[in-house]
Amino acid sequence: MNKKDLIDILAERNDFYKKDIAVIVDDLFEVIVEGVKSKGKVSIHGFGSFVNTERSSREYRNPKTGESVQAPAKNVIRFKAAKALKDALN
Repeated sequence: MNKKDLIDILAERNDFYKKDIAVIVDDLFEVIVEGVKSKGKVSIHGFGSFVNTERSSREYRNPKTGESVQAPAKNVIRFKAAKALKDALN
């Protein structure tokens, strides 16, 4: 499922215009990103948590040349599914 499919399903289920649902979905994603940036974690009960973690710098090897390459440290977002979501899938 992609974003367009999600918008189509929500519009059909709730009898709203697709453009209105698209604005809501875009706004939801924006709020999640802002929350992770500012607070480091966004938890949605029954769904899961988005957590901002820092990946330390590491050294890799280029498999073609064997040369060592230094990858810089960076922030990454991790998602941890809630128990309710895991139970629904199994």
